[in-house]
Amino acid sequence: MAFVLFALFSIVSVAQGYTPAASDAFRRFISSDQRSYPTKEAFDSLFLNLAKNVTPPLPHIGPDITRMIDATGKPGSGILTGNTQFLGDFDECESLGSDVSKYCLFSAALDAKPTPKNETTLLSNFSIPLFRWGLCINHTTNETLLNMTLFTELNRNFTPTSIEFICYKEKSLSNGAIVTIVFFSLLGLVVLISTLYDIIHVHMSERSIQRLNGSSPGFVAPSTKSVNIVTSGSTTKSDDSDVTNLLSSIGSLKPARGTSRLMALLNAFSLARNLPKLLDTQVQAKSIQCLHGIRTLSMFWVILGHSYVWFGYVFNVANPLMTANFTKQFAFQGVSSAFLSVDTFFFISGLLVMYLLYQRLESNLGHFPWFNFYFHRVWRLTPTYFVALVILWTLLLNTNDGPFWDRNVPKLTSPCNDYWWTNMLYINNFYPTDFYGQCMGWAWYLACDMQMYVLTPFIIYPAYRYGVAGLLVPLTLCLAGVYITLISLSVVYHFPPNAMLGGTNEAGSVSNEYTEMVYKRFYTRAAPYLIGLLFGYILARRNQFSKGTFLKWVLQRKRFLVPIAWGVAFALGLTVVYGLYKYNNFDQQQIDSFPQTLSVLYVTFQTSLWAIALSILIFLCCTGHGGLINSILSWGGWIPLSRLTYSAYLLHPLVLSYISFSSREVLFISHPIVVFRFVATIGLSYLFAALLSLCIEYPSAAIEKVFSKTVKV
Repeated sequence: MAFVLFALFSIVSVAQGYTPAASDAFRRFISSDQRSYPTKEAFDSLFLNLAKNVTPPLPHIGPDITRMIDATGKPGSGILTGNTQFLGDFDECESLGSDVSKYCLFSAALDAKPTPKNETTLLSNFSIPLFRWGLCINHTTNETLLNMTLFTELNRNFTPTSIEFICYKEKSLSNGAIVTIVFFSLLGLVVLISTLYDIIHVHMSERSIQRLNGSSPGFVAPSTKSVNIVTSGSTTKSDDSDVTNLLSSIGSLKPARGTSRLMALLNAFSLARNLPKLLDTQVQAKSIQCLHGIRTLSMFWVILGHSYVWFGYVFNVANPLMTANFTKQFAFQGVSSAFLSVDTFFFISGLLVMYLLYQRLESNLGHFPWFNFYFHRVWRLTPTYFVALVILWTLLLNTNDGPFWDRNVPKLTSPCNDYWWTNMLYINNFYPTDFYGQCMGWAWYLACDMQMYVLTPFIIYPAYRYGVAGLLVPLTLCLAGVYITLISLSVVYHFPPNAMLGGTNEAGSVSNEYTEMVYKRFYTRAAPYLIGLLFGYILARRNQFSKGTFLKWVLQRKRFLVPIAWGVAFALGLTVVYGLYKYNNFDQQQIDSFPQTLSVLYVTFQTSLWAIALSILIFLCCTGHGGLINSILSWGGWIPLSRLTYSAYLLHPLVLSYISFSSREVLFISHPIVVFRFVATIGLSYLFAALLSLCIEYPSAAIEKVFSKTVKV
């Protein structure tokens, strides 16, 4: 009865979100032998005590009070597997109206408070790493007073930390949201007008041609020609259709000499021009086609890893003690190593910059286009980047609600109020210093990549000017700097090999230190990029190198060396991805006795070994020894998806945030549940990425061509 009385003024949930404090609390609890998890009887006792001492006097019991009771969170099943979040029914509470009730969420980590032996109770010596209670309270209830009362009562048996008490409030559109909506409305109108103009213009052109040729008028004259489509190195033919003729005609249409610059700018937004560019699967003669498959699959790998991470970020998990064992499963090592996908992108970035720019330098007789080199990269990335940031900053908060929404979404959006400009300057991996305080936190990669790109000419130009020696000297110095830094940090801070996964040393978790000092700094992440530069140089000068004695010797023995190369590539890749399996299954004593030298070597060289494995793989594919793997990676269907990688990278965390933060209840997590969310996230992310690319990225590229001749790098 006491619980029912308190429940008149309660309801569960608005999430605290995954924080380092919550993570550390769970690790301390899981690894502790002195503390046991509270039983169902213990939670009944806890709620009974709260109800007796917190419940205010009730004037009367009516239908609204009964629904508030029903909407309030109550202990349920799964307590022994970590389900200590009792959210209640958010929608039922809010349906009563803001003049009757409001939904609030109390969150805290409850550390055990030792009690004398003669005062032992059901709640003695229990720890609750994350306790959440949803309260459907009367709209007149003093939130501050209720929060203080809850803290006082919990403090009788526990030491509450990381306390949050948040009540849901009606949201209205901010000025920024209104401006963003107006911008997208105008953008949609421009895209519509541009597309219609293009279609009508081509239609009129076709009619004029038909009159001149004496053919009967029609929308598009049927064609008997075939279109050659290059797919995985082979050529297939497909019959033209009216739609294909129309789109290809528009896509290849160039402005007439009399066309004004204004009309050229308008044409830049035409879907009829940009869509064929996106869907085109033809490749240039010197392109490295297998990169399309590698880039797309790496993006899938990023999304898979983030699908698991977002559950931890929201922490709406009903069985955390069971999911804590995921990292000990052999198959899961492929998920926990998903951070290597970012190193794949660093490697590809270095490879393409060297490969394309070196060829451009050769064709320009060594003239280096300094301004265009930097301007093109900034213009290529920034408009799309800024639009994605604005969507997060101004729109996301107003798109939904729920117990987890009002606490977690502001964590993503509020840093943009102060630090959005750091993203536009590509310094957000240095400032703000707190990783969790960054605007668009996942964009640290773009800052790192831009910073590496800025320094690249000081490696590429000496390579062109002085040959192999001009490349190896700066490259060796840079790699030495990266390795010395990693070794020094690993020794000083005793980083374990699984530091990125929340690994611990004798001082506790080091994931925060590793993130701040290693994970988001360009000078510690540059090794794959630098190896990509070296490999890009080899590919760019492959014809010259093939005349050398060493390569002739290799080619003569390729029958034996190709299987060895494949073996080395697979051995390196599998070692990096699955090498920590035994370590992740160690108990704390084995972890403490693990040789520090091996930890230092793994932290220092893991990404370099991964880049070397990729180099071997791509080289074999480029030289005709890729076999089935090259056929898969070079499949033409990857090409449109590959073009959407940048926009998908920017937008997929927004999709994951929307799905995760919209949850009304905690979930019992299993691998199939996460895989279903992963597949849904891929579909939605690439759909929105296509819209962003067609409306922002492709028009930006077309506008650049209108105003200047650029170097494509």
